Amino acid sequence: MDKTTTVAQECSTKTPVSSSLRRLLFGVGSSGVSQVIAAAQPIFLVPLFLRAWGAEGYGRWLVLTALVSYLSMLDLGGQNYIGNLLAIDHAQGNKDAFREKLSEGVSLFVSIALVVLIILIILLFGLMSSGVPVLGQALSAKERWIILFLGLNFLSSIPAGVYVSAYRASGLFVRGTMLGNGLRVFHFAVSTGLLYFSISPFVYALVFFIAGVVGTIVIVWDSRRVMMACRHIRIGLAEAKRGRKYLRGALQFWLLALSNGLNQQGVLLTLALFASPAIVALYATHRTAAGLIGYVGTVLQAPLWPELSFLWAQDRREELHKVLLLAIRLVMLFSGVAALLMWVLLPFIYPVWTGKQLQLQPVLFAIFLVQGALAAGWLTSGWCLLAANQHRILARWSLANAAVTIILSFLLAPKHGALGVAVATLSGDMLCGLLIYPKLVANTMRFNVWDVYRPMFLAMFLLCILVLIALAGAKLMHGWQYCIFLLLALAIWSIPALFVTLGPEFRNRLLLKFRLDHCE
Repeated sequence: MDKTTTVAQECSTKTPVSSSLRRLLFGVGSSGVSQVIAAAQPIFLVPLFLRAWGAEGYGRWLVLTALVSYLSMLDLGGQNYIGNLLAIDHAQGNKDAFREKLSEGVSLFVSIALVVLIILIILLFGLMSSGVPVLGQALSAKERWIILFLGLNFLSSIPAGVYVSAYRASGLFVRGTMLGNGLRVFHFAVSTGLLYFSISPFVYALVFFIAGVVGTIVIVWDSRRVMMACRHIRIGLAEAKRGRKYLRGALQFWLLALSNGLNQQGVLLTLALFASPAIVALYATHRTAAGLIGYVGTVLQAPLWPELSFLWAQDRREELHKVLLLAIRLVMLFSGVAALLMWVLLPFIYPVWTGKQLQLQPVLFAIFLVQGALAAGWLTSGWCLLAANQHRILARWSLANAAVTIILSFLLAPKHGALGVAVATLSGDMLCGLLIYPKLVANTMRFNVWDVYRPMFLAMFLLCILVLIALAGAKLMHGWQYCIFLLLALAIWSIPALFVTLGPEFRNRLLLKFRLDHCE
C-alpha cells in the first residue's frame, strides 16, 4: 500500500480522537492568547500604579482589593461543578437537562449575589465605618465606595461565570475564550488610560465597575446568538430553589477556591499586619513575577478541562490516563523553562518595571520560582479529578494546605517579613500538595502512583540538563550576551526535550491531525 492510498484512507474517516485533538489545539492557541493578555496586565500596570499612586498608595490598594477578593468565594464552586455537569450532558446529547441545569445554576447564584450585596452595603456604611484592623485606620468615605464598586464587580461575575461555562461545555471553548480576550483587551486599555493620567483610586474603581457591566452585556448577547439553550434560559426564584441541589457538590470546589484565596490573598493580609504597605508591594511584585510561570499550566488546563470531562462521561479511562500523564510532562517541562528564563531576565527588568522604587530580592524570588515549578507537576495531576467532579478529597487537602500556610505565616512574618511568608507558602505546598495529590489521584482513578510521579521525574531530568547548560554558559559570559546564549541553547535543547516528552503515541496523533487538515 503506497503513501497516497494511506493518506486517502485517513482522510475518508475523521475519528473522535482527531476532533478532540483539533479542538484542543485551537483551544490551547486561544487560551495562550488569553494568558498573554492576563500576564501583560500586571507587567504593564504595576509601574503605572506606582507612578500614579506611589508605593504606599499602591500597597493600600492591594489590601483593599485583597479584602474584596473574598467575595469571589461566593461562587461556592458553582462554575466548575455545574460546568462539568453541563459538559457531561452535552457529551451524552441530553439537551433538555443541559438547559435545565443552566437555568437553575444561574438563578441560584443571581439570588446569592443579590443577598450578599445588601449585606455588603450594610457593612460598609454601618458596621465597618469605624475601621478595619488590617488597614490600620478607619475607612474613608471614598474607600467605602471603592470597596462597593469592586464588590459589585466580583458579585456580578459569580452568576456570569456559571453562565459562561456553557461555552466550554458545548464545545465552544475557543469562541468563548476569544470573546473574553477581546473584553480583557478593552479593560486593559481602559486601565492603562486611567492610570496614565493618574486618576484617583475612586474614579478607577467606578470606571472598572462600568466596564464590567459592558462586558456582561456583550457576553449575554453573543451567547444567545450561538447557543440555543441560552435563548430559553429561565431566571427565577423557583429555578433558584431547585438549584440548591448543586450546592453540596459545588462546595467542594469552593473549598479549593477558598484554600487558593487564603494562600494568595490571606498571606498578603497576614503580612500587612506585621509589615508596611511598601513591604506588601515588594512581596506582591515578586510573587506576580514568579507567578507568570503558572500561566503555562493555565494555557493547557482551560481547553483540556472539557475534553477530560467528555472522556470521563464516555468512560474512555485509558485515554484519560494517557492524556493526564502527557499533560503533567508538558506543563512541568515548560513551567521549568519559564522559571529559568524569569530567573535570568528579571534582574534586568525589575528596576524598570517598578520604577526603581522597589529592590529585587533574589532569595525571595527563588522561593517563588521553586514553588511554581513544583506546583506545575502536582496541581496538574489533579485535573482529571476536577473535570470528573471527583474532587472532594482534593478539596480537603487544599484546605489543609491553606491552614498550614496561614499558621506558618503568622509564626514567621513578625521576624522574617516577606521571606518568612514565602517560606510558609512553599512549606504548605510541599506537605499538602506534592506529597499528597499524586497519591489521591492514583487511588481514585485506579492508577499506579509511580505513573503519576514518573512524568514529573522525567521533566525534572530534562530540566536539569538545561540548567547545567545554563550554569556552564554563566561561567563564560555575562549580561545580554549570556541571555542570547541561553535562548540559543534553549532552542536547541527544546527539540529533543519535546520529542521525548510527547512520546511516540501523541507524536503519531499530531501527524495524523496534520494529514487530515492537509486533506481538507
